[in-house]
Amino acid sequence: MKKILLIENNPNNCHLIMEQLQQLGHAANNITVLPTAEQALTETYTTYSVALISFSDLKSVKVFKENCGCLPIILIAEPTDTHIEDIAAQAGVTDYLVHGDFNSKILGKAIQYAIKEEQLCNELRHSRTDYKRFFEEGPSPMWIYDYDTLQFLAVNDVAVERYGYTRDELLDMTIEGIVPHEDVVMLRESITREIKNSYNDTGYWRHVKKNGETFYVNVFSHTTEFQGKKARMVLAIDVNSKVLTERKNKELNYVIKQQKEQLDDILSSLNEVIWAVNSKTYELLYTNNSCHKVYGYTATEMMATNELFFDSIHPNDKDIVTKALDKVLTEGQSDMKFRVYHKDGGIRHLICNAVVKKNEKGEPVMISGVSIDVTLIAKAEELLQEKAEELENILNSIGDVFFTLDNDWNFTYVNREFEETYHCTKDEIAGTKFWEYFPNAVGQQFYSEYHRAINEQVNVHFEEFATSINKWVAVSAYPTKDGLTVYFRDITEERKLKEKIKKDDQNLKALINNTKDLIWSVDKDLIITSANEPFRVEVYNNIKKYPNMGDYLLCEEFGKEFITRWEGYYYRALDGETFKVIEESIENKETKFAEVRFDPIYDQEGDVVGVSCFSRDITERRKHLLKIEAQNEKLKTIARIQSHQVRGPVAT
Repeated sequence: MKKILLIENNPNNCHLIMEQLQQLGHAANNITVLPTAEQALTETYTTYSVALISFSDLKSVKVFKENCGCLPIILIAEPTDTHIEDIAAQAGVTDYLVHGDFNSKILGKAIQYAIKEEQLCNELRHSRTDYKRFFEEGPSPMWIYDYDTLQFLAVNDVAVERYGYTRDELLDMTIEGIVPHEDVVMLRESITREIKNSYNDTGYWRHVKKNGETFYVNVFSHTTEFQGKKARMVLAIDVNSKVLTERKNKELNYVIKQQKEQLDDILSSLNEVIWAVNSKTYELLYTNNSCHKVYGYTATEMMATNELFFDSIHPNDKDIVTKALDKVLTEGQSDMKFRVYHKDGGIRHLICNAVVKKNEKGEPVMISGVSIDVTLIAKAEELLQEKAEELENILNSIGDVFFTLDNDWNFTYVNREFEETYHCTKDEIAGTKFWEYFPNAVGQQFYSEYHRAINEQVNVHFEEFATSINKWVAVSAYPTKDGLTVYFRDITEERKLKEKIKKDDQNLKALINNTKDLIWSVDKDLIITSANEPFRVEVYNNIKKYPNMGDYLLCEEFGKEFITRWEGYYYRALDGETFKVIEESIENKETKFAEVRFDPIYDQEGDVVGVSCFSRDITERRKHLLKIEAQNEKLKTIARIQSHQVRGPVAT
């Protein structure tokens, strides 16, 4: 059973409430009594199930509420406290009672209801947190847009990453900015239709990334309200690979159909292999002369040597044929695609349609089929697959600005990203000399590095500021037999970020060194990974040696007892525990107290990789608390004496 925190400075009221709590079954050692809310600020609130606080002033109650986390609070007021209901609402407490208006039963119900209400509030907060996490950490792009203006109101991290814009850039845009211009009218019509349904699967859409790349998504949306506005939440699932695959399959099927039609024009109806087998034994009953083209054997040879028909099937495909024939017997027909060996050792690709023939009793007696040699089509499919992979590699290689130059420095090719960056077309720039088109590049690394790549036949990589577009770019140039191939990408924001990180690091170092508190961190091996100057000075004052980055922290100069104790602290934190300890020491014959906090450091996978430590001198605060505790003991003694004096006459 968790403890109850009672804050009451009136001894009579305190005694009455203690009796009522004990009547409810709460042991005295589970009830902590403090005279003021300020003194309760140092308590560990997670050990309490509820706090009963005597009303003194609104400010102190609010301060207590802000510091006690999710602890349920019942405010206890005097009959003379007016407007207590409004005060309780302003303070944000769970409930309130008035002295004289409640007994132990009412108090017990109030405690029970307060705990239950706080549990429900916690569940609601967790529910909201889970919903927010679903939006922010979902695996697919999600966003919320204003239904009337189409303005982005919120976007998740995946949307920022997938579309290539910064979060601020997206929030300054409307959703029309991520679809091709020619699809905007269709988008508006779709949004108009969406108002009829709270939930919509709007199907496949083309979307455009910041770099101009177009890809396909399946869009789902539903009506919501966000920031007081009518809005829709959207989930965009990437189906680009699926759409492209279906398109390629359609193209391949078209090629197969075309080639089959051409094949049908060349071959007569008897050029297909027509065959029949016994439905039980699979004994070959018939085949036509076209089997000679496919198998290399005449029909007579195939019929004379029954095993040839099945032995010619490729070993890896025999299971396919067996299952297809079983399917014919159960479903009446089946299609199959398999390979066979020709007499000369070559492999032929066949597609086959087989049907079952039944007797008058409905019993299967024969399986007949027509096999078509599609070896040419299969080879065409392999060729098309190679071309598709080649095309895909090319498309994947031109995400950055890309261009080629001949040995006379003339442009021979530029990609779409180049055209968009420099506002030109391939035809306009073809044959133009690079140094004429970019005269300012002559005095920069572009000139020296490009010439070095050509003259020394080496790949070069460098960063330079492109004055023509006012951006920093990372350039890679590769010499070829015909000239030079160049890629470059915009790294302006990267450089700004690096500069910001450097500046932030300098500011952070200045900040942590401009404090008397000790700040340091260690890795899993207790090697120092960071430390501010006050920490280094404190260590020096203790062992007459300054600690440095990369040093083992608990060196033997600290002494065995100290090392054992602090190893325990570090390993607790490395096990994932966050905690504080009070360290006592003697300095110049004076006792000193320090509050030390240990926090685990986690990596991106959630594994503990070190410990962050913070130490603050609390000597004065400790002395003050000890003084207060001594005064409290005196007050308790006085209260007991007064209570005895009051009870004596009553007992008499």
